[in-house]
Amino acid sequence: FILKDTDGNEKDLSGYTAAMHIRSVIDSTDILVELTTTNGGVILNASPGQVKISILATVTKDFTWNDAVYDFFLTSPSSKVDKLFAGGVKAANAVTR
Repeated sequence: FILKDTDGNEKDLSGYTAAMHIRSVIDSTDILVELTTTNGGVILNASPGQVKISILATVTKDFTWNDAVYDFFLTSPSSKVDKLFAGGVKAANAVTR
């Protein structure tokens, strides 16, 4: 997806980092999946504000859960942290083989 600023312009993501956790429930201390700019699960392209979130098949093949929750945080170069979105996620076994 493409991040835009309040004026509708594509956001410059130079120097930003991002993190997303998937947990069974909000209060859980156990992380089912951690995606970050450090581990390659989140890729930020400085221009044109492009964000790519990816979970490898080698990870998803071991999922034993069906429903979980997630949130996504973006950290600016000045260390300002913003929660951009959150919600529920479903994991399903492959139908097409």
